[in-house]
Amino acid sequence: MYIAILRIIPVLFALVLAAGCGPKSPDPLAEWQAKEADLGSVKQGTEVVHAFEFTNAGAQPLLIREVKPSCGCTAVEWPRQAIKPGESGQIKVRYRASSKTAGMDLKHVTVLANTKPDFTNLYLKAKVVL
Repeated sequence: MYIAILRIIPVLFALVLAAGCGPKSPDPLAEWQAKEADLGSVKQGTEVVHAFEFTNAGAQPLLIREVKPSCGCTAVEWPRQAIKPGESGQIKVRYRASSKTAGMDLKHVTVLANTKPDFTNLYLKAKVVL
């Protein structure tokens, strides 16, 4: 009886390892290196660019349909072509610090894609200084 159990354990272990080898999702899946960026201190009126990097960890091509900034002080660039499974891409966000106010500033961009869920919010934080 114990010998039979000892023979089954390595087989079960191998099955568990094999299950983790394939793609994590049958759909497109954006795995982000980070969804938040702290830009630190940014002088009033200055522009800072940050790239949010991601990898398609799914089994289907990832298509970013649109990227919507939360305000006019940010501009975005994103890949217009499909990102194949295993490939990487980035969304560049250009943030311009206000020339009229100082203090903490939190902005976000919404990424709309063919993923589940179909949107992701990415956040920028900056301390606007004189």
